[in-house]
Parts: sequence; structure tokens; C-alpha cells
Amino acid sequence: MPSDIAGTALAGAAGAAGGFTGVTQQVFTADGTYTPTAGTLFVCIEVWGAGGGGSGGSDADRAQGGAGGGYARRIQAVPAAQTVTIGAGGTAGSTAEGAGGLGGSSSVGALVSASGGAGGVVGSSGTAAGGTGTGGQVNIQGQHGPRGQLLIGAPGGAAGLSLGGKGWARSANGGDSAIANSGAGAGSGGGTGNGGGVGGSGRVVITEYK
Repeated sequence: MPSDIAGTALAGAAGAAGGFTGVTQQVFTADGTYTPTAGTLFVCIEVWGAGGGGSGGSDADRAQGGAGGGYARRIQAVPAAQTVTIGAGGTAGSTAEGAGGLGGSSSVGALVSASGGAGGVVGSSGTAAGGTGTGGQVNIQGQHGPRGQLLIGAPGGAAGLSLGGKGWARSANGGDSAIANSGAGAGSGGGTGNGGGVGGSGRVVITEYK
């Protein structure tokens, strides 16, 4: 059975303090500063990188959805105040076979971070790689950006997924923007002759145990 060092430490802290007395969360969707709430013993830090933007397409080349951002989760004793950075979603590829932009990285100081997903590429080869988590006990890579069909009027590639995030379905009339569902999604690729979608932004959630 795998060891759970963080879980054991949490249980020990709870026992020493006579059990946790409360749980609070701080959610960041924009840059800021994490200041621990008084009395916090341990924290669970979750970080999502931003999704990549979807590429534009043409009658000759497939459009591709942007890749999902990475995810990382870290449990540790309460830290000092930390700078929180939220990655911006990748820009949408232009109608003229433009590639999607790279999603930005999200981080909590130097403790934990998650890179953004790559933007969708144009053509019949290559993939948009998902972002990766760093510094957590759990680090997960986002899904790559799938390709669309090479047919006139066909939809572009769907958005890649990140843990807790998703993109809208692809559209033949242009890529849809991603939505964030407790995390970052990625932009869908545009249909033939249409632009891609903008990637979903990153997010940080810090759960405090008192």
C-alpha cells in the first residue's frame, strides 16, 4: 500500500489539536497574495495552468484545439504569505491558419505551479502538448489538443481537458471559447476558414484546515 505522508501528518496535527475546528477556502482567479487565515494548521494548495488557444483552419489544413493546462496539488503546514500568479488563457488562432497561443502558468510562490497548455497548431502533423504540474504530491498533465476533420465545412478540433476543466464542443463556424469548471479548459479549433477559440484562464484554490 502506498504511503501517504501528507495524510499522516494531517491526522497527527488534528489529533494533537483535538481535531480540526474549521475549514476555509481562498479562491484566486486573478493575481494576488495568499495570506493565511489566523489559526490555520495545514493547507491544501491546488493549482491549474491556463488552457492553450485553438488554431484557425482552412480548406487545406485541419484546425486543432488548444491543450489543457496542468494541475498540481500540495498538502503542507501553513506557509508564510505567498504571491499567487494566475495564467491567462492562450490567444485564439486567426482565420488565416493561425496557431493558438500558449496558456500561461499559475503558481503559489515557489511552492507549487502548473504550466499552461500549448496552443493548437495548423496542418496534418504535430500536437499541442498539455501543461504539467510541479511541486505537488500530485502532478498531472493536461490533455493534448485533438485535431479536427480535413473536410470542407468540417468542425475544428475539440479542446483538450485539464483536471477539473473543460472546453466547449468545437464548431464548424469558428472555435468556441473555453469555460472554466474549477480549473482551466482550452480553446476549440476553428472550422475550415475560421478562427480558433480563446483558452480558459488558470485558477488557484487554497483550502485551510484549522
